[in-house]
Amino acid sequence: GRSGPRPATPGPRVRGRGRRRPRAAALLREAIARLARDDRDGLARVVDRLEADTPSTPEAAAARGFLRHLDGDHAGAVEQLVAAGDVDADWVPWALVRSAFFAGRMDEARAAAAALADPGERAAWNLLVDGPFRARAPNAWAACEARSPEGRYRVVTDLGLDVAALEAALARAAPADRPKLVERARKRHEALAELGDLMDKAAKAYANLFKAEPRERLVPTVFVLSDEAAFRAFSAALGSGSTESTLGYYMPGRRVLVFYERGGGRRLSRATLDVLLHETFHQWIRLHVADPPTWFDEGLAEYFAYSEVTPGGLRIGLVPTHHPSRLDNIREALTGVLAPPLPLPTLLRVDHPTFMQGQQAAVNYAQSWSVAHFLMADPGGQKLLRDYFHALRAGRGREGAYADVFARLDPAGLERAWRQHVGRIK
Repeated sequence: GRSGPRPATPGPRVRGRGRRRPRAAALLREAIARLARDDRDGLARVVDRLEADTPSTPEAAAARGFLRHLDGDHAGAVEQLVAAGDVDADWVPWALVRSAFFAGRMDEARAAAAALADPGERAAWNLLVDGPFRARAPNAWAACEARSPEGRYRVVTDLGLDVAALEAALARAAPADRPKLVERARKRHEALAELGDLMDKAAKAYANLFKAEPRERLVPTVFVLSDEAAFRAFSAALGSGSTESTLGYYMPGRRVLVFYERGGGRRLSRATLDVLLHETFHQWIRLHVADPPTWFDEGLAEYFAYSEVTPGGLRIGLVPTHHPSRLDNIREALTGVLAPPLPLPTLLRVDHPTFMQGQQAAVNYAQSWSVAHFLMADPGGQKLLRDYFHALRAGRGREGAYADVFARLDPAGLERAWRQHVGRIK
């Protein structure tokens, strides 16, 4: 999940001041080798040795910063990595730009990006920090960006805002008046407020279901562009791969969600909202479980996608009204029109490549949504999902979590109850 090319692991020498502290430099080299392998426990042991031998050195600060980065304490990582200075000219900015960006500290992320050795990475992180509007609207871009009301997300959108017109108006205004005009435009930017409110409500809905807040203290960024061409160009510059036939996606290594609104209106359409809520669940679950089972990841993402935003939060558990839908697909699979669904014990244990195989994938998606809908329909099923989530979060993995939660149930009875539920959905 830590994106982008990594610097080379240092050889016999570490650049900078570390040459005058050979013991600290040697331990820093070992710390970097552990970081390069995401070896958290090994890195912690190196930090302990640095704390015992040379606790006040920049090398010790760098190693502490690396450990906090792996632990998801990104604000703490920033403090330590800034204190490390230029003790290593490759790995410190590599970790610092990520932790600063993940913590929502854009000024420090921008400074760290400037020190990255790889020009492609430098350009990508600068674009993530500045967003898609700053280069063409150096005065108006700030009206496109805000923190969500509860501070959980950084949201960036030009939806419903004529950025070019605002930029022209600001260019005509006296420089001293521009901050006030930008703030007024931001407060009137309805889609920006709507997006921030939506992201907070989604995160609360997930946390309420699973009774868990993320271990990592993050401020993920959400981009919603109003123009498809701009979305494609922005995605290409980030190196996200093909974006054909998609309204949006989640980039785990960058911790960003990127979408566009094709409805042409001033607010999020139903189609964009569905995709946004789906991808937001993928983002949220990976703050808890590095590699969630595919049925769980996709089934709950689809379940939450069909939600209505209300003043009190998300109204979840809705049934899709468009056709063909996941409900249509699972009913067709159960009646022989499509390939038959997998037995539930198989679905709940299947690996990702098998889940995504051929024409069965569409049935697997529909079945996973219907299983999530079935389990969410009563408190007992919700408890099963919650217990399963916590088993995954504890590191039990796909097989272990299944054994802990679902293997003790009567498989024939569970299958029968699920099929009956699918028949009753309206």
